[in-house]
Amino acid sequence: EKTCDDEDSYDSDDEVIMAIDDDIESFPPILSKQQIREINKTGLPATVSLMTWNRAYSVARDGDSFHTMFRKCCNYQQTLVVIKTVEGDILGGFADTPWGNGQYKRSGGLQRSKSFFGSGRAFLFANNPNDFVEQERVGYNNSASTLRNRNGSKETMHFYRWTGDNDYCQICDKDGGKIGMGGGGAFGFYVQENFTIGSSGSCR
Repeated sequence: EKTCDDEDSYDSDDEVIMAIDDDIESFPPILSKQQIREINKTGLPATVSLMTWNRAYSVARDGDSFHTMFRKCCNYQQTLVVIKTVEGDILGGFADTPWGNGQYKRSGGLQRSKSFFGSGRAFLFANNPNDFVEQERVGYNNSASTLRNRNGSKETMHFYRWTGDNDYCQICDKDGGKIGMGGGGAFGFYVQENFTIGSSGSCR
């Protein structure tokens, strides 16, 4: 995930400011340098594109625990969720509202509401989109259909911005370990069971 912080130590690559990541060789990021530049230049709001990219959570590095992800990421103002399927397709979204924002008090601590939240600056992206919805395994092989549009470069990102038809920007069920973005027809993406199962479809 991309998060924006105030770290002074960073490496610069084609105007993308990257926080130093000591684990990058052992646990490479999902996005290529070209995809990072494209998202930063074409996708992100201008003010956000000037901020430092910091990998706050990685399944490979930090383990496949939803609660670990939530603890590490919930208080960042902006985050970039990046998902890679077993077919090698990449999808995700930019969230302009903290995943822990608007929490309510219950016994055992603070928890996020199960309703949608977020702002119209949020957007979705994918490197290999298609027009149908299928449940698929994100981390493990199974027989479910997955994204199969193999035309064009998989380096190129396609961006899907808020239409204004609804306010289905972000959703997070901390108790159930589920997180998603987009809605109205289908979720743009929705992952659960510690990121092993997910779905993606056309939304408004």
